[in-house]
Amino acid sequence: MQLADDSWTINMNGLKMGEKDIAIKSTQMMLDSGLSYNMVPQEDITLIEDALKDQGIACKEQHGGDLDLYECECSQESYDKLKPLETKIGDKTVALPVRSFLKRKDNGACTLLMYPNDVSQSVEFKWVMGDLFMQNYYSIFDYKNKRIGLIDPKVSA
Repeated sequence: MQLADDSWTINMNGLKMGEKDIAIKSTQMMLDSGLSYNMVPQEDITLIEDALKDQGIACKEQHGGDLDLYECECSQESYDKLKPLETKIGDKTVALPVRSFLKRKDNGACTLLMYPNDVSQSVEFKWVMGDLFMQNYYSIFDYKNKRIGLIDPKVSA
């Protein structure tokens, strides 16, 4: 995948959860191996919240600490039925598995593992994806040719 700029940013096209299209505003994704979480513009998080609500999972922003988290009410049944978030990057569909964007707790709650990214200082709406995303792929950073490769790991049966 060709880089969109001089950072490790690639173009992304839309977002889906199962068969449901989520009309996010962002069109780019930056991969950051020094970041352990995912930063997403607030407007996109709101749309993802709506999609989760349609699946029986209601989320609410919690303020506290260094990051604003979203706590969600989610039964084990609702959590188990969720589909991954998927986006197109070039001709490849890449998925963010449920466990990489929603953490299930023992008390019937979940935490949305996306933190609001302040885009007020920029005209770009971009997701900054850290280890929660990258742990699902072998990532190849080709500095010379300004490309990123994302390869699905083989799963043995």
